[in-house]
Amino acid sequence: MIEVRQISRVYQRAKSSVVALRDVDFSAMAGECIAVVGRSGAGKSTFLTILGLLDQPDAGTVSFLGEDVSGIPPAALARRRRGRIGYLFQDAGLIARMRVLDTVCLPMRYAGRAADDRKAAAYKALDAVELSEKANRRVEELSGGERQRVGLARALALGPQLLVCDEPSAALDEQTTGVIGRLLSDHANRGGCVILATHDPLLMPIADRMIRFTNGAAIEEAKP
Repeated sequence: MIEVRQISRVYQRAKSSVVALRDVDFSAMAGECIAVVGRSGAGKSTFLTILGLLDQPDAGTVSFLGEDVSGIPPAALARRRRGRIGYLFQDAGLIARMRVLDTVCLPMRYAGRAADDRKAAAYKALDAVELSEKANRRVEELSGGERQRVGLARALALGPQLLVCDEPSAALDEQTTGVIGRLLSDHANRGGCVILATHDPLLMPIADRMIRFTNGAAIEEAKP
């Protein structure tokens, strides 16, 4: 599904540089759910943006669905991820004044899916996260936890081969976290690949593997 070899990423500052990733090797297959853990600033979010083809490493190679996508232009990278990769960002990444239904439909629209298909998939995903009754509300009217669930519905409705999540249980209570965990696990069981950065012990049981980041370096560890 996705493979990186010896990737590094360095952010340049005015008077210094920050090494976010250093010589990271990683691969994930269809059907896997993988937890990425580590302290804030350890490199997790940078790693997820590269896996999601939102950024390129400064060194090393990235292969997605068997194709080497290292160094290709941003527009070409966008075409590779369109309809194939779903995202759940830590802040949900939603447009405040957009209707919930339209928000969930937006990635499917860019992927070229028909209007009726988009709407049906959006309602199904909203029902799965228990928010179908708020389909016509604006995002700005929702609570933080509800926005997080809409963000997941948007990612799931796309039916992506790769689902990348950054702290998917942020701002959620224990019961809702359980719902999110089941949805992510179901996605992997249906043949998708789920990679999630998390500190939540309630989500760890759904992971098949755990990758720990420390100062930009990654190592696979046994789950607790």
